[in-house]
Amino acid sequence: MAKIKKLVIYVYPKEAYEILRIAIERSEKGLRDMIAILKDLGIPADKAAIISKRAIKFVRELDPEIRDLVKRVRIDEASVLHELRDYIVKELGVEHLEVYLATDKQAIDFGNKKFAGIPLRPGIYIE
Repeated sequence: MAKIKKLVIYVYPKEAYEILRIAIERSEKGLRDMIAILKDLGIPADKAAIISKRAIKFVRELDPEIRDLVKRVRIDEASVLHELRDYIVKELGVEHLEVYLATDKQAIDFGNKKFAGIPLRPGIYIE
């Protein structure tokens, strides 16, 4: 297996899970609320609209049990990935792993992946 030189993962803060809850409960009717939440987190309006539409599509594909869990729980994806860092590096053979919040204005956008994800489905750049 070829060694991965760099793996960059862009996740959303747990506050962004609210957009998934809205997508589950109201679908397109909640689109404006979802965009407003993302804009409040510092995401540009054009990106917020794309991410919100992607979230609606994503939750439609989830099993009912997972949708119910998403409505009740907010996961701190960044903390989980930081805790599992050594495991990920070892299992995937990664030389360098970086985890950023997509809302971090200082984070470099490798491969235009910073806003490619949504909560529960991160943006991933592999080099």
